[in-house]
Amino acid sequence: AKTKVVTQSIPLWLAVTRPRFDSWIVFSQDRLRKLNLREVMGQFENNERIIEDFGSLRPARGKGLWSVGMMEMTNRSRIIGLTIGGDNRGPRPNLLILDDVEHDPDNPESGPGLTDKLESKLFSIYMPMLDDGCSLYWIGTIVRANSYQYRVLHSKDPRYEFWNRRVLRVETKRGLLWPNKFSDKFIEERKMMMGYSEFAKEYLNRPGVAEQTLFRFNEKNHTYGIQRVDEDWMHGDPFTSHSIASTLTTSGDDVAFDKKPVADILATSFRFMTIDFCKKPSQTSDYTAICVMSVDSNMVLWVWDLWLKRAQHRDMLEQVLAMAQRWRVRVIAPEAVSVQEELADLIAKEVGERFSMEQGWRPHIMPLKFYGKRYTKADRIDTLEWRFKENLIRFPNASLDKWPWRELINQVSGYSGNPDMLRHDDALDALAMSTEVMKQRRVPAP
Repeated sequence: AKTKVVTQSIPLWLAVTRPRFDSWIVFSQDRLRKLNLREVMGQFENNERIIEDFGSLRPARGKGLWSVGMMEMTNRSRIIGLTIGGDNRGPRPNLLILDDVEHDPDNPESGPGLTDKLESKLFSIYMPMLDDGCSLYWIGTIVRANSYQYRVLHSKDPRYEFWNRRVLRVETKRGLLWPNKFSDKFIEERKMMMGYSEFAKEYLNRPGVAEQTLFRFNEKNHTYGIQRVDEDWMHGDPFTSHSIASTLTTSGDDVAFDKKPVADILATSFRFMTIDFCKKPSQTSDYTAICVMSVDSNMVLWVWDLWLKRAQHRDMLEQVLAMAQRWRVRVIAPEAVSVQEELADLIAKEVGERFSMEQGWRPHIMPLKFYGKRYTKADRIDTLEWRFKENLIRFPNASLDKWPWRELINQVSGYSGNPDMLRHDDALDALAMSTEVMKQRRVPAP
């Protein structure tokens, strides 16, 4: 319905009633552009009422362009069809329409790539058009929480504050949006047929609402507390700290308590750091995540430190070095794919120089490379499931309500098997990289 009204009816109405009016309509794929704009062309060519009221607006052969890429009407109005991946430059239009530019219904996996294309054009091409007086209609079904449209709708960014932003849902607390089309019977049938998660995504614009999440986070069984907190634990050397890590594990009516000095846990466990890079830091980009963990002799994954920030590479590098030194990690494991491989090489160079001179030892650099569709990000994150089931993962209890731990727990609790349903997955992905580190843990002694 929204495409019919905004992408077809509004440009058609403006073209016949406003001479010299230019409308640009941008789609995710060329086949969608052809499908929708052929409908508009058919109205100009065959709608008797339009022809009766406004005359034939299709130009004679040789007098103007007439295709899904460019319709030049005899009243000097134009409708131009474009794709988000094509060249969108040219004279400023009067109206710009973005129609589901981040979603290809025939190829859902292309979504993140379409988002990258949109982001590259939004501030270099589209936003300057608005400054020059162009109007914008941006419509779409929000099928991914990490889509740019989702960010704009829920962002407090001052650049979007004056926009008229609306999220329409077929069913609200006030009643039905369009009872004649989306009746109570229709809605219940769709929920039964699709499952609530898919229904929420398609009809409520609420991606990420899952009937069942993969990880059952339990604050009692999946956290540790710190007793006798001292200065070394807070800001100094945790290996000389006298603080105690306490854990509680419940199983039915059984409750087990355990206490160990944090220095002992650290000294006897395999310590490592994972890094999930952000390619291009910006106000709306993903984060760079740095996570310090260790695995003890009982295979418990202790999560000690977390850094989550949209940081430039130099700031990130300094943070890596500082955290590696404080926790004396044996392995630094950066994701090394495409552009990130250069950053992994830079980390290896800096770590080698600084630690050899200042510490007398240096961590082993373990670049993690994930290629192809055989081992996706979802596959990587899914490997954490057994740890939650077996209570073999521990987060710092006192930090769960603080950034960035709050964000990590939100990602853990909201994960339903598809990372695209999360607004961000950086911290969770850094946590999941622990599985790959443990597979390759044969490293030289420090």
